[in-house]
Amino acid sequence: MQIRTTDGRSGYFDLKPYLTADAFLPLKEVSEFIQVSNRGYFIEWPCGADLSADTLEAKMTATLQPGKTTFRVNEGPEES
Repeated sequence: MQIRTTDGRSGYFDLKPYLTADAFLPLKEVSEFIQVSNRGYFIEWPCGADLSADTLEAKMTATLQPGKTTFRVNEGPEES
């Protein structure tokens, strides 16, 4: 899932590890997944699954220009 924060940072959040939890199972269907709503400090789906902004930011992989140093939030720099 692509994430863009209010301060302009963007990156990707891997939702796959969450899809084994009961609350997130419906999100395996694209028709359910695309119903995500931004609730300000969290995102939520009609099935009741939600993720806080803290979780999204802590685990998102930042995106930068090709050939630049990339990083995983809270994991330090990594040469690409």
